[in-house]
Amino acid sequence: MARVVARAGMMFRPPQIPASPLSHPAHCPACGTAADATADHLGYCLATCGGCALWFWAQRSAADYEAVYETPEYQEVQTADLEATTDPSHFVRHPTYAAFFRQVRAANGARLLDLGCGVGRFLRAAHSLGWDVRGIDTSARAIEIGARTAGFPMTTETLEQLRDAGATFDVVTAFEVLEHLEQPVEMLRSVISVLQPGGRFFCTVPNRLSPTVRTTRRQDWLPPVHLQFFTVEAMRRMLERVGLADIRTGYVWADAWPPFGLSTGALRRVAGYGLRRLSGKLKPDPVGIWATGRRAE
Repeated sequence: MARVVARAGMMFRPPQIPASPLSHPAHCPACGTAADATADHLGYCLATCGGCALWFWAQRSAADYEAVYETPEYQEVQTADLEATTDPSHFVRHPTYAAFFRQVRAANGARLLDLGCGVGRFLRAAHSLGWDVRGIDTSARAIEIGARTAGFPMTTETLEQLRDAGATFDVVTAFEVLEHLEQPVEMLRSVISVLQPGGRFFCTVPNRLSPTVRTTRRQDWLPPVHLQFFTVEAMRRMLERVGLADIRTGYVWADAWPPFGLSTGALRRVAGYGLRRLSGKLKPDPVGIWATGRRAE
């Protein structure tokens, strides 16, 4: 029977895709349960976890992330947005990042590390609110673009290099990163090694149950670029598995209300959004999942 997930009075159902036996043994990268079936996702055969409902690509990844950063989709969503924006509060209100600022209170001067920071949109938002920020990414190209106007450190260092140098942080974030990793638990254990006792980890991932995620054919949202297809249960179990406490989860809604304001343009956007919702032309889509956990004292 389909499990129904409810949030704020809105409901959505997971897709009904027949499972077939897995041809070789595989263990869930999130919770460690043995996976024994597969699901068809847009022509890709994904292993499925009976414990947390994670779908995952059980083959070796061969993604070229420098090429991903040069795709028109990335250039439009990330680079062009950065170059066109002079007010960091624009990124504070971004649906992907807004959940962080609602869940994690800013402490002036607190040290924050953003993993997979890309061109640094989130870093600019956090820096504008008083965080002492630093970003790392595997792509030298993304770092080059972001560092031109950053005003804070952005490098291609690894978590292990930072740990060995004695760096520690009050908060570590990872926006749309875990779905790219073959072994996300290994990265989370490295995160804990640079978190201060009592420090907090916060992340977002695409939601496997989202209509957009279920149907998109964007190559940067499919294997071998996206390797994990998460549910809320998978996120919770994974954070518990590495020993994080005080775990909270929620959804990133693609149809979030535009920012309210008194200007004519802001009022027009809010009114137009409301009319589209009332007419049924705009439907709620929980396109992402946010999750956060705290390192024990």
